[in-house]
Amino acid sequence: MSDPSEPTPAPSVSDPSDPTPAPQALPSRTRHVRLGVYGVFCLGVAGLLLALYSSWAPIGTVRGKVKGEIERVVLADVSRDVYRAGRVTAEGFEVDYPPYAKEPKVFLYGKGEPVHWVESGVLPPKEGLQEAPPLAVWISPLEITVREGTVRFDWSPIPEGEGFPGRRRYSLLIRYYKAGGEVGERGDATLICEAPKRSISLYELEQLFQEFDVNKRELEIELRAYDPGQQKGALWVGIRRGWTFPPTTAPEPLTPMRSGGLPPGGGAQPSGGQGQKGR
Repeated sequence: MSDPSEPTPAPSVSDPSDPTPAPQALPSRTRHVRLGVYGVFCLGVAGLLLALYSSWAPIGTVRGKVKGEIERVVLADVSRDVYRAGRVTAEGFEVDYPPYAKEPKVFLYGKGEPVHWVESGVLPPKEGLQEAPPLAVWISPLEITVREGTVRFDWSPIPEGEGFPGRRRYSLLIRYYKAGGEVGERGDATLICEAPKRSISLYELEQLFQEFDVNKRELEIELRAYDPGQQKGALWVGIRRGWTFPPTTAPEPLTPMRSGGLPPGGGAQPSGGQGQKGR
């Protein structure tokens, strides 16, 4: 309990000599200006988010049936760097169209090893639901045999029927390391084949590799099949595998021939033991 004899302290009064001004409330007009700026900022952010959503919102959906097991679906317009993951369904696939895709394709990756996939032909974007032609995945071994300076490629033919090409043609896409360019830069060469096999000399094959880095001989080979009658049709990749390109030697130059058709000092001998002279 306070002592009644203790004097009550006087209320605090600011010292007029103190140079520090007392805090004052912002004028009403200043508060309104700040609130207005904040509101405009919020509207701008909301508009930007809406524009971003509109630019990436799907404009339609494509679905299709697939023969064979797949584990991943991607819709891609490679020329425009546009990609979108799809969904694997019980019957095949389903994927949404990104708004910026102009000539997209659907890539269906098969299950398991080796790496194999099928890519559809161009599927122009449409609003609503679009049905894609049926596709089938193809997987094949690729045997590579080298003998006496010649390499032979053998593989299984692509099946016939729904989801496969009507007319069949094959190609071997070979990627190699280039010399003198950027680190890891690769070039590619292609061998076109009508039958499921191809033989070529190692020397001839190496001549297809422009600027080949002979110190990096690891190659990557894709076995492909397609219908030559469809310019922008589907493409089947049965396998992608590596292969080390063996050292090669240039073929021996041909021996010059005499006008008589026999090499000097050799060739067939007539019965009299005299070499046939040129005329």
